[in-house]
Order: sequence, then structure tokens, then C-alpha cells
Amino acid sequence: MDRIAKEGGGLSKLSWWKTICLMCVFCAVGAIALPAQTFKTLVSFNGSDGSFPSAAVVQGSDGNFYGTTAGGGDTACSSPFSSGCGTVFKMTAGGKLTTLYSFGGADGEYPSAVLLQATNGNFYGTTWIGVGKCAPYGCGTVFEVTPGGTLTTLHGFDTTDGANPRAGLVQAIDGNLYGSTAPAGAGYGTVFKITPRGKLTTLYSFCHETGCTDGKDPEAELVQDTDGNFYGTTWGGGANCAPYGCGTVFKVTPGGTLTTLHRFNSTDGANPGGRWFKPATGPSTGQRSRAGPTAPLTGVARSSRSLPGVRWPRCTASTGLTAPSLSGRWCKLPTETSTGQPRLAGPTTVAPSSRSPQRAH
Repeated sequence: MDRIAKEGGGLSKLSWWKTICLMCVFCAVGAIALPAQTFKTLVSFNGSDGSFPSAAVVQGSDGNFYGTTAGGGDTACSSPFSSGCGTVFKMTAGGKLTTLYSFGGADGEYPSAVLLQATNGNFYGTTWIGVGKCAPYGCGTVFEVTPGGTLTTLHGFDTTDGANPRAGLVQAIDGNLYGSTAPAGAGYGTVFKITPRGKLTTLYSFCHETGCTDGKDPEAELVQDTDGNFYGTTWGGGANCAPYGCGTVFKVTPGGTLTTLHRFNSTDGANPGGRWFKPATGPSTGQRSRAGPTAPLTGVARSSRSLPGVRWPRCTASTGLTAPSLSGRWCKLPTETSTGQPRLAGPTTVAPSSRSPQRAH
């Protein structure tokens, strides 16, 4: 009995030590599995290389990150909001920053929207002010910039075709770029189409209906759904929230026919102003602000078909689930960036230019 008791005690001690060891292993595995909670500042702008970045960066087909600063850059340009009129920059994942272009006023000022890399490899964006006859600061522009830093002003707004675009652009199935402008002068914002060569067409002018029930002041980027139509929001207008309105959700066809899908009334949110985004599966979502519940909008999103010339494979078990496919699911390709954008053939190398060639409108 004593022997059994002693052996039993030994077994108990052995089990106890095993438990301790297992706990140590689990703690070690847990520590390894946790991502490093380290914050690292990659770039601190100093004015000469830009200031006040107001939009997200995008990852280019070369793996680098591209973005804009609303101010800084060329100090010879007198911006009403900062020293310098803004820049376009490239940054490596390690934080090495290169100023690709500094705006000078005659080519636009205050680029505050996210850039878009089109299928030709170049980037497209908007400046909020500069150029045009919108006193005192100008009406804003649409521009193209190569990865090498050569900028071309595609269009300067003049109030008759809209003014002061706040949102970035989207490239559609047809290869053209679509965007919106803010209220200016007697107008309340527009939806427009512009070709990569700079020919602009106004598709719709807001506040066309009495009382602006169709909305006014579109602030966020459009998205294109698989049906070919564009979806977006207006910050104001609608039928509620006097005096400015609670905002709307709308659909507009490539031909310019607009349908108001929803008018906010403050109980369901108000004044939408955030970007729409597409999750891996399901419909798109947008963010609401200033009033109402915090739950996201439910809508529809642009599909991978909006990338003309890009052929995505069918999803299989071996491809994973990280990038868009024509089937609507998400597949992984070795030729894609980490953001799910296709890695396109790089453009011809072009020498940087400190000023853009102005394109005739």
C-alpha cells in the first residue's frame, strides 16, 4: 500500500509538472501568435517635402505607396491655407519618401483626395482649388501624374462644369474616370466623366429637383457596381434636416440618369461623407457621420470588372481568398499587390518635371 501510495504521489507530482510545462508552452505560443504592438513613424513631413496629408495612401503596381499632401512643397506658391500648394509623393514600405511633384498654383492647389492608379499605370487625382474663375481661390482641377513625376493638368473647372472637387476618382468598365464636384457659385455639385485624355462631360447637376430632394454636395468617391451603374452619397439635400438636409444615397447611370435611393432623416443617420469600400464578400458599406446610429450603410460596390483588360481566374481551393475575381469571390495572384490591386506592366520611364505641361481643353 505504501508503495502504491508513493507511486501515486509520484504520478501526481509528474502530472503537476506536466501541467506547468504545458501552461508555459501555451503562454509561449500565445506570445508568438500575438502581432507586435509597435508603432513606427515612417515619415515626418517638414514643409519642404509637403505638409498636411489629408487622404489615404495607395499602393502602386510597383509595391511603393503614393499619396498627396494638401500643403507644403513649393514655397513660392502662396496657398491660402499653408506655405506651399501641395505635393504628390512616393514612399517605400521602409519610409523613404520622394517628392514626385510640387504644385505651383497655375496647375492646381490643395490636393486633398486619394489618388487612383489606372490600368495604364499612371495616377489620377483632383485638386480642391487653383485654376479657373472661382474667386478668390480657384475652381480646382483633375490631373494625371506618372510614377516618375511628370504631371499633366487634364481639366480646370470653371463653375459651368462644376468646381472644387473633394473626392477622388474611380476608373470604370469603359476605361474612363468618374468623379464629383462640390457646391460652388449657383451650383450644388455635379457627377462628371472625364477621359484619360482630359475630355470632361457633366453627367448630372444636383439640386435639379425642387427643394434639392435629389441631394446636394457629394463628398465621397463613387463606386461602380457590376450592373455598370455608379453609386454615391450627398452630404446635404434630401427631404429632412432643415435647413441643409440630411443627405442621400443615389444611383446614376453612365448616361447621367440619377435615381435617389434613400433620403436620410436623422433617425437613420445623416450627412454621409465617408468613402465607400468593398469587403471581400457581400455588399459595399459606407460610413455616416454627425447624427444617427453608427451602423454602416448597406449598398452595392464596384466589382473587379471595373478594371478593363484585367482577367481574373476562377477561385479554387489552392488560390486563397485575397483578391477580386470575375466570379465575385476573392483569389490570390502572385502578380497582385497586398491591397488586391493588379500588378500592371510599368509605364515607360519618364523624367520628372517641376511643372506640368498644360493641356488644351
